[in-house]
Amino acid sequence: MLCPSADATACEERLPGKHSMQGWECEECPPGTVPTADGFSCEMCPAGKASPGGQEECTECVAPMYSPAPGFSECAECGGVVFEDKCSACAPGQGIQYDGDTNTASCVTCAAGTASVQGVCEACEAGWHQPDAGQTLCIQCPPGRYQSVPSATQCEVCPASEGKFSELEGSAECQLTDKGYQIVDDGEGNGIGQEPCEAGFYADQGVTEWQCQECDHTQGKYQPLGAQSLCQIVDKGYFLKAPDPSSPKSPVICPEGTFRGPEARVFTVCLNCDAERGWYQDEEGQFQCKSVQLGKYIVVDPASSLPTSVADCALGYKRSATDTEDYKVCVQCDAATGHYQDELGQENCKKVPPGKIIVVDAEGLPTSVIECQPGYKRSDSDTDSYTECKPCNALLGEYSSAAGAQKCDVIPSGSYAIVEDDGSGTKEYRSCAIGTARSDQFYLDGDERYTRCRPCDTGTYQKQENQPTCNPVPSGNRAISDGTDIEKCPAGQREENGECVPCIPQQGEYQTQEGRNYCERIKPGFARPASPDLEPVLCTKGTVSNYLFLCVPCNVEQGEYQDKDGQSFCQVVDPGHELVVDETTGLPEVDQKPVKCKKGTYSKGSNKKCTPCDRDKKEYQNEEGATYCKICSRGKVHEGAMVCEGLGCKEESLVKIELSENPFLFSETAAGETLIIPCNPEKLSEVGDKIYRHCVYDEEQYTAYWGIPNFAMCPTAKTEMIHDLNSKMEVLQSPEKLSTLSSSDLAVEFEKLSEGFDALTVEEKVNGTEVKMTARDVSDVTNALMSVESVIKMDRAKGAGDETPEELAAMKEATNKVKRSTINTVEKVAESDEDTLKTVDNNHKVSIINSVEALSDSMEDGEDPIVAKNLVVKKIPAATNPDEDISLPLPLDVAEDEAPKLSMGDMDSTGTSVAVFSESAKGMFPDPTDGDEDDEEDEELEPRSSPRPKPKVNKTLNSCVVSLKFKDAQKVNFSLRLKANFSRDKGEKSKRLERKCSFLNTTTGKWSSKGCNTTQIPETGELKCTCDHNTSFAILLSISDITDTSQETATLIMFCINIFFLTLTFLAIAPFPKYRTRRLVVLQTQLVLSLIIANVGFQCLSRIPDFRVTIDMYGSPTFSLNVPCVVGVIMVQYLFLVVMAWMTCCAYTLHGKIVDAVKTFGKVDKFYVHKCVVICWVLPILLPGSAFMTSELMSNSEGAQALELPYIASGSVNGTDCWVAAPWKWASFMIPMYVCLLINCGVFVMIVRVLIRAAKSGSSNAGLGKQVKGALTIAVTVGVPWIVAILSFEPLAAIGQWAFIILTGLQGPCMFVVFVVLQEEVLGTLLKPLGLEVPEMLQSAKSTTAKKSSAGPPTASMAVTKVEADLPASTPERDETPPDNVYCNTSAKDDESQGGRSDTHQLVKSESEDKDLGENLYYECTHFPYDPDATSLSSQYPEPVMGEA
Repeated sequence: MLCPSADATACEERLPGKHSMQGWECEECPPGTVPTADGFSCEMCPAGKASPGGQEECTECVAPMYSPAPGFSECAECGGVVFEDKCSACAPGQGIQYDGDTNTASCVTCAAGTASVQGVCEACEAGWHQPDAGQTLCIQCPPGRYQSVPSATQCEVCPASEGKFSELEGSAECQLTDKGYQIVDDGEGNGIGQEPCEAGFYADQGVTEWQCQECDHTQGKYQPLGAQSLCQIVDKGYFLKAPDPSSPKSPVICPEGTFRGPEARVFTVCLNCDAERGWYQDEEGQFQCKSVQLGKYIVVDPASSLPTSVADCALGYKRSATDTEDYKVCVQCDAATGHYQDELGQENCKKVPPGKIIVVDAEGLPTSVIECQPGYKRSDSDTDSYTECKPCNALLGEYSSAAGAQKCDVIPSGSYAIVEDDGSGTKEYRSCAIGTARSDQFYLDGDERYTRCRPCDTGTYQKQENQPTCNPVPSGNRAISDGTDIEKCPAGQREENGECVPCIPQQGEYQTQEGRNYCERIKPGFARPASPDLEPVLCTKGTVSNYLFLCVPCNVEQGEYQDKDGQSFCQVVDPGHELVVDETTGLPEVDQKPVKCKKGTYSKGSNKKCTPCDRDKKEYQNEEGATYCKICSRGKVHEGAMVCEGLGCKEESLVKIELSENPFLFSETAAGETLIIPCNPEKLSEVGDKIYRHCVYDEEQYTAYWGIPNFAMCPTAKTEMIHDLNSKMEVLQSPEKLSTLSSSDLAVEFEKLSEGFDALTVEEKVNGTEVKMTARDVSDVTNALMSVESVIKMDRAKGAGDETPEELAAMKEATNKVKRSTINTVEKVAESDEDTLKTVDNNHKVSIINSVEALSDSMEDGEDPIVAKNLVVKKIPAATNPDEDISLPLPLDVAEDEAPKLSMGDMDSTGTSVAVFSESAKGMFPDPTDGDEDDEEDEELEPRSSPRPKPKVNKTLNSCVVSLKFKDAQKVNFSLRLKANFSRDKGEKSKRLERKCSFLNTTTGKWSSKGCNTTQIPETGELKCTCDHNTSFAILLSISDITDTSQETATLIMFCINIFFLTLTFLAIAPFPKYRTRRLVVLQTQLVLSLIIANVGFQCLSRIPDFRVTIDMYGSPTFSLNVPCVVGVIMVQYLFLVVMAWMTCCAYTLHGKIVDAVKTFGKVDKFYVHKCVVICWVLPILLPGSAFMTSELMSNSEGAQALELPYIASGSVNGTDCWVAAPWKWASFMIPMYVCLLINCGVFVMIVRVLIRAAKSGSSNAGLGKQVKGALTIAVTVGVPWIVAILSFEPLAAIGQWAFIILTGLQGPCMFVVFVVLQEEVLGTLLKPLGLEVPEMLQSAKSTTAKKSSAGPPTASMAVTKVEADLPASTPERDETPPDNVYCNTSAKDDESQGGRSDTHQLVKSESEDKDLGENLYYECTHFPYDPDATSLSSQYPEPVMGEA
């Protein structure tokens, strides 16, 4: 504590015993107090302490001094006992007791376990006890007992059985017997001490039960000391003898030659080392034997027979690890194998080194080596002898000049060996002289290869000694004869392999200088000189140099020419050109440039003269310089073949400002032909740069018009720009290039790409007309647009590194510029002309659409849309409300109320890429009219079943086109509402309009509605498209003609009816043999059969899809792919001609039987039916067959000047896609059909006249009705209803077609009625197996009369003239008087006034020579007029009737 004075500026240390009340003056503490710790005050001393004052601390009061209370200045003396700082006086055996409650003290008797000490009861200490109370002393515990706690009344026992003892009195605890000691007790089991174990014994406390135990020597244990807790184990190399009672036990050391190891279980003896196994021991007290060292052997002590030492192997000997047969001896080295030993104690023999040999001593031991002498050697490969060196062989190029050579040296190049005369090894060599040399590449053959140098060969030389080779003669030089020098080759010669050889002009060689190693080659366009040392001769115009190095004239016959000097080839006359003709000689000139072909001629090139177009082949050419002749397919070629007068496209000029300001001239071209003109008339050599324009032939309207010109092959001003743009794209897509670019470099490259795209979209005008992209531009730019997706992804790849924010921002801005430029370029494509986009390949269009979709997919969520006039792209984030319609972004040209609306429903998608195209941009998409997957599927699933051609359908996009791609969508299912364009509906009221949702299949490039359902919303004029895939969607409007299928249906129904009844008619007559002998029945059956086959054939022809016609560019059919059509057409024509032939045959037969009955009566032609079969089934094939062959010959004929007439017509003709063209249909089908039909109609008129006369005369019982029925039967038979085919021409076409369908369809039912139902005999034959009869109403009058007359007796007998014959009994009797109008070959009554009728018929002898019918064949005189009520239609004609002679 520092106590400062009042006037001091520093503190002073406080003196002990003093304090300061105010901090600046110290005072002493009064008596009974001391200073506090801080020195600012004093405090009293506690009881038991005192202070006289001025002290730092209180003084302790020591008995008999005391201080009973605090604040004593000094200690007082106590005459009694001081207890707790108080003084008192008590009797012996008592002690003071202080009462804290009353603060009084009193004397009490000390309890047992305590004693009175100076008036205080104190507890007996540990080791002491007091069993009685009121004692002044405590008693010590005796030996063998102890007490560990104070205040004890008795001592505890130390049990000897537990190894415990107390040796002294007053022990506080028992001691534990030490190790190596045993317990000593007092006879009562109390431990009173311990004693040590003797030598040979040990004690380990409780382990040995607190007693000493003897060590067991049989277990290798001993103990030479006393008071030990363990026995010692005999050490390795020692053993124990039997124990000696008089002395301590101790081990004995093992002698030499023996050992005892730690693992040995025998402790009383040592083991002998086994010399046979290579063991020995040369020291005492060892725990193991030693192994004999390599190069030493074991020595056995003769006295003990123990291996006690080893010795080194002698010279010439060794002992190694492999020598284990006997360790007491060494192995001799084998000189035969090259081994020796010149040192003692070696484990291996030494190998004699190369260049040395082994020396064997007198005892035959290999104890040393010596070096080989010069001229000799010994190597490792010389294993046949190790005691001799081998000589070096000069013949092998060997020598050795030093001793100890391991190998013979090789005679160096440029030297040769010296052969020793005594045949010893070669020791030296010498250098080659000039003009000679020697080496491994240049030497003499045989034994002189190394012993002699080789003279230089021809073409080489050597001017120096000791050289390995001769030098080649320098170019243009040759060696002198001894090869020691050179000289130059003269002019006209060249050096070859060191010799001068002459140049050969005939092989194109010459040389005008000396000292050259080559001949000059005669250049192309030059001829060989007369001498090889002269210059070549120049070839003049019209001539060229050939392979013989001569100037030869160009071959005028092959169209060759050359208008320049010094040329090696003749130029070939270009296509469209010919050689100039000399006006004087009239011969073509081969030294002048060709001129263009004149009009009317052409040249494909390589011709001396243009070829005139062949008028006979309808060729013409109205332009100069033509490479081909045009075909005047639908016109006539005028003289000179320069003009085609006929159908074609007139000359037209067209300006395409994108290519040239000058108009393109499209010359007059025949219909169906494609005109080809160059893109640039000044560059005809650019073969691929052509413009194609087709002159379209409209066969229905028989007109021709120009098609859209195809400029897709013509380069434009943008072609080079697009090429550069594509090159930049390719560079950026190169991994090597990309790896070298930093983010900033990539941003710069993106800027360049953007500038390249922008350059394509710059608005450009020529003469006030905007320049648009051509088809070539669109096709070329497609590649660049396709690469945009991969290029845009590069910024993401680069953005994954350590770019700075500024670099990332610059790259992002550059990427956005590329996107915007790309959209502007696509916009430029959409603004191209409609005709231009029509000539762009669909694959390129699909690629452009794919690039737009990829660009929209590359946009980020929330990124602003890229909007253009006809196009907009945007990335829409995932919808928060799936049921809410999302209004898609719109191009600038689309009104807001036309915005498509997207509903994603429950579809799970993380975002949607959208691209919306306006309807004005539909030209960018594949034209749906060109191909529709739905139409193709309909054709595959629904084969053509109608002869009616499918109506032409025009398809167009009728709304915005929306491209969608849903990101991470597991299943696509969405709804899209599109606004259709109804503006053109009013102009198409007569058409069938159909709208449906369709999508663009980017794989096939076609539109399809698969996977899309269409729902119309009339209130808004929208269509709702529900689809399940990603692609471009739009509303597809199909416009088609409304077709009338009533005729088609009626034709099919009438065809079925016709075929059904014709088949019934055929089956009702053909199977019965009795009708086969009746001529007319046979003819009618054949007619029915031909009708069945013809009708079925025509239906098949009109319904098989394969029967279609392919029309080439000239409007002519392609036959190579339409063989089924040609065959089908010919077969159908043939079958209908067969039908008409059978009708005509029937008409001819009826004419002979009815009209010319008298003339033909009695005449019979037994081959009549056979002739009809041949005429009707064979001859008709000649007409269509010959017409087809004629058309083919005309198309291939070189002399046909008439119009080309294809056999097959294009388009739909007669209800089928495959039919014969005019005029062949007239020549081979229509005219023959109409001729036969007119003949049949004429016969029908003749027969009707007979029937009318008969009806008027009243000679027939049938009356007018029966005559009409007969006329109807004949009309059906001869095909009179077919005359309505005349009405199939305008203006009565519709009426005629319906009349023809109905009448031809009823032909079958009519034939069934007149050939079966109305024929009593035929109908009766069919009803008889059923037990039925012909109804009376269908029976004829004769049948009814015959039945009545058969009931009574005959009224008359039959008169037979010339030959009597018994008629069958069933034949009714007839009147003998011939009736009127009955004619026969014996009488003819012309009197028609008699009205009587006789049933008597006369039989006349047949004039027939038919042996098969027999001699008794008669013809019945025909009863005229024709009676329809006859029992059989055929019975009214002259048919054979059998009778007996």
